[in-house]
Amino acid sequence: MASRSLSEVSARELALVDALTSGCVVECSTLSTEQLGTTDNPRYTIRAELLRELVLGRGGERLDPLGVRVQGARITGTLDLTHVPAAVGIELRGCFFEHAVLLVSARLPWLTLAGSHLLGLDCDGLHVDGDVLLGEGLTATGHGDYGAVRLLGAHVRGQLNFNGARLTNETGPALIGDGLHVDGDVFGGGFIAIGHGELGAVRLPGAHISGQLNLNGAELTNQAGPALIGDGLHVDGGLVLAEGFTATGHYERGAVRLPGARISGQLNLDGAALINAAGPALIGDHLDVDGGVFLDGFTATGHGEDGVVRLPDAHITGQLNLDRVELTNPTGPALIGDHLRVDSDMFAEGLTATGHSPDGAVRLADAHISGQLNLSHAKLTNQAGRALIGEHLQVDSDMFAEGLTATGHSPDGAVRLADAHISGQLNLSHAKLINPAGPVLDLEDAEAKHLFLPALVFCPHGAAKRTSCAAPEHRLTLSGLAYTSLHAVDWHEWLHLITHHTRDYRPQPYQQLAAALRANGHESTAREVLIAQQRDRYQRGEIGGPLVKGAHRLWGTLAGYGYRSRRAVLALVLVLMTAAGLGVAAGHTPLGPGRYVAARTTQAHDPDSPCSLVEQVGVGIDRSVPLAPMGIGNRCDLDTSSPAGQVFVAAAWVLQVLFWTLATLAIAGYLGLIRKAGAPG
Repeated sequence: MASRSLSEVSARELALVDALTSGCVVECSTLSTEQLGTTDNPRYTIRAELLRELVLGRGGERLDPLGVRVQGARITGTLDLTHVPAAVGIELRGCFFEHAVLLVSARLPWLTLAGSHLLGLDCDGLHVDGDVLLGEGLTATGHGDYGAVRLLGAHVRGQLNFNGARLTNETGPALIGDGLHVDGDVFGGGFIAIGHGELGAVRLPGAHISGQLNLNGAELTNQAGPALIGDGLHVDGGLVLAEGFTATGHYERGAVRLPGARISGQLNLDGAALINAAGPALIGDHLDVDGGVFLDGFTATGHGEDGVVRLPDAHITGQLNLDRVELTNPTGPALIGDHLRVDSDMFAEGLTATGHSPDGAVRLADAHISGQLNLSHAKLTNQAGRALIGEHLQVDSDMFAEGLTATGHSPDGAVRLADAHISGQLNLSHAKLINPAGPVLDLEDAEAKHLFLPALVFCPHGAAKRTSCAAPEHRLTLSGLAYTSLHAVDWHEWLHLITHHTRDYRPQPYQQLAAALRANGHESTAREVLIAQQRDRYQRGEIGGPLVKGAHRLWGTLAGYGYRSRRAVLALVLVLMTAAGLGVAAGHTPLGPGRYVAARTTQAHDPDSPCSLVEQVGVGIDRSVPLAPMGIGNRCDLDTSSPAGQVFVAAAWVLQVLFWTLATLAIAGYLGLIRKAGAPG
């Protein structure tokens, strides 16, 4: 391009040089950039070559330290400051550029292009010692992978401001900031970025923002790829994507991508809306946030098995707030938080999560919440699998799920908390759990200090009935569940759930309930629970053949399975009375004239004479209960030579066996032996 020296410039351009050397702002026009883009009036025109010559200090002119300050000009030609080490800053506010601006590897004290209209801005490797202001309605249009605004590897020591800017690229990224380093804040309030393709609309992978990154109210759109790529992004302040922030992408690997990002402050997405019809809305795998994560009122729609919001292996030092969040995925999970770690509380009151996947609507498997987990009044829905998966979930405080509505369709349960560990209370008061395909609640091997389980949630199809409803379905999986106390449910109701609404007979739920009752001083009710366990064992357990089952039932009838030893004692008294009656009956059963089954022996002074009533009672007890012989047999005994006498002897043997059995049960019951033997069931 042919150039002219400063001595060859027009009188108007000389006036411009005089203004800049004296520190004045050259106000060329009050027209808009759109009007400047269409006007042919040379009054508002400045050659880009002239600006370059001034910045380079050629022609002997020394610019004022306030720098090149022009407003409302039409810049003709290409402003190329590639590798230029400018001594003064550049402020071209509200200007219209006919061609792209090239600032590759330039070094500037500051840069302002606020309100200007550019056909592309290339700042790769740019180093600015102060602020870079690209807001106030700046518009930049790009084409292809080159991008509308490029800040690849740039370093800004002050703030970077995109407030109100609009960047558009119909065939590639709108903003490329790979490896960008900003020592101050980055502002993009009301920022609009429209891109196209897999490279994203806004790219900030590997960028480092020492201050805050604030895109409140920004609109990022990409109909063929991600809206925001922040893989490995590092923000020392907070990342704020709130107050109307919207991101629309169409990419199987996410609309907003923050995998491996590190946020030293808070991550705020309150009120934001993310949409992705081809994949997750937000990807935060291995995300590390030193402050809190806030998504109050956040809405997101995703698609596919990778979920809507992904936080697997993420680490949040502060709280995680999902209150009133709405997540929707017609073909996969809504929230994936496997191995998520939250060092404070996790709030999800009023969370609405709708998924359609065998992998669950909300996944918190192996997650660790150091504070409380609050799912009160949340609504979790999954017509193809579990509503909530919390296997191996660890909550160091309380887990609240009051008023939770969870609808699933899985043989593994609507809410699955197998092996979960809740250090405080597990509260499901007024919850409504629905699962037509299996249990509504799986607490196998879970542990909670206090258990708040209501009486209104476990009947089939979520019907609000008392737990006494005779539902044939198995609604609960409780084997291995450990707790110290029950609340909001009577022990009778909980016992009913164990007996009638579990998948199969397991002894541990009974043993645990009995232990909790004993710990609270209810020994008698604990025995009732253990008796119910043995009854259930008889009905649903594996005992043996008919003979063994018969003996088991007799054990329960006579001794209450060892927990009602008074029955055995009373039965012993009855055996003694029967034995006495047996002797009396033998003394009144004739064998011939003057002869009876119970008669005096040859050792008596009158052999074969009838025994006295006392002797008859004694011989019956001696024959049937040989614990402490009364010595009656030496004088009076049964005549075993006769058939009638043999019948009485056989009856005495039966009473002996019954006596020994009852005595053993009574003694063992008092010593607690049968309780220990019944524990493994």
